[in-house]
Amino acid sequence: MFFVPFIREKLVKEAIEKNHCVTARLISSGDVIRDHGELGFSSSEKTAATYRYEYEGKTYTRRFVGNTRMPNEITLYFQRKPSRATTAIQLGLSESRWFLHYTIISIISTIVIIVFEVINYV
Repeated sequence: MFFVPFIREKLVKEAIEKNHCVTARLISSGDVIRDHGELGFSSSEKTAATYRYEYEGKTYTRRFVGNTRMPNEITLYFQRKPSRATTAIQLGLSESRWFLHYTIISIISTIVIIVFEVINYV
């Protein structure tokens, strides 16, 4: 999560090289409405849009929320799963192997701490 912004350009280039990019078309969009209880409803000034795209004969849909009017077509990228395709700005956040990274860092930290403790007692 912390290093993804620094490698995002690399992730986009890799997705393009692997042909892991698709063009998604807008199927519906509308304002996101806030419920204020007894006071009623109001616009949140955000737009929700649903996009549809195809990859290798399968059709996928994705929903995005933005502060501006959503374009009719967008390019989406993915690392491994076409169902998790996302924009270039968000690439790397949803498909990262965080559990694997966390496990490796935890094991290395544990070993380092044990080694330093053994060295200090000897």
